Amino acid sequence: MIYDEYLNACLKFAKNTENWSWLDGSRWFTTNGGGDYEESCDNANGGIDVAWAYKMGPDKVRKYAPQEFMDRCVEFLDMALNDPSAANDFVKMAYDLFT
Repeated sequence: MIYDEYLNACLKFAKNTENWSWLDGSRWFTTNGGGDYEESCDNANGGIDVAWAYKMGPDKVRKYAPQEFMDRCVEFLDMALNDPSAANDFVKMAYDLFT
């Protein structure tokens, strides 16, 4: 996934949620790889979280999205460092997700 696809998914989520009264914490809102997001109960698609953009204006989404994107990259690296037995799996997942 390239950054622009991630940004577009976050912008769509923010726009679609501007009139929501609440965000269901038991649901996952993640990228689907095509510049959009999807809702699921388990993130089975393995997408990147976009829920942080809930009700956010487009300027704020554009401001915070680069750091959120990098934070997700760092999470994969952290998982690999903290679980050496699964490090190759985590690095492969990150590679597949971000390419």
